Amino acid sequence: MTEARFHERLPDGGGRDDSRSAAPKVGDEVVAGDGVVGEVDRIVHSEARDPVYLVVAVGRRFRKRYPVTPWSLVTRVDRGHRQIYVDCRRRSLERLPETLPIAI
Repeated sequence: MTEARFHERLPDGGGRDDSRSAAPKVGDEVVAGDGVVGEVDRIVHSEARDPVYLVVAVGRRFRKRYPVTPWSLVTRVDRGHRQIYVDCRRRSLERLPETLPIAI
């Protein structure tokens, strides 16, 4: 079983700009199929330092939510524009739970 840990920053993904393998960073904008959702608040990664989940800050100042987004939804990381593209709609991502799944 691998242990997931919160990290604020990960090393750069080898300089590739438009691939899923580029490392996400806190503060990157998260873009769904129908527009911008929010920005990366935290990154949860495995012991091998691979991203597993992104915690995305969505909503307004007093109604902010932090849904936990699986890395499997990420389709592309654009380091040049600091954007992470996900394969879902904004409303779907906003409705994801705010807790990590329990591993047994």
